[in-house]
Amino acid sequence: MLRCTILSDSPYPGEQQILIWGGANDLFAAASGFRYAAAQAEDGRGDWLPANISLIVREPANGMARNGDRLVWTITRSDALHFAELIDVLAVSEGPGHQYLDIDVLQGFGLRVKISKDEYPPEFSSGHAVAS
Repeated sequence: MLRCTILSDSPYPGEQQILIWGGANDLFAAASGFRYAAAQAEDGRGDWLPANISLIVREPANGMARNGDRLVWTITRSDALHFAELIDVLAVSEGPGHQYLDIDVLQGFGLRVKISKDEYPPEFSSGHAVAS
């Protein structure tokens, strides 16, 4: 199961960073979920996402944003496919690692999203836990 938290020690001054983490199988499920969302242009929350994240697939993308206690991730179909490719590479890589899913940040909006494989224990929390 993927987990999610807000990193309090973001290396990017003035930015909050969302950390999504799990093992290789969790990442394979996420890549598959992004592909399905791109193919179906389906909004909502698949069981592959942490419970507090809603995914919206549409043009234009608004990136990851806070909405009360929830996070809403608005991406395009091409973003979803690109994220799936990045996550696949991470999932099959040897050892722990991470990837940034931050196309939206580069466009000037949204929260920076870091997805991690085997770098953090399941119980990890930066002190600003969002949900698991």
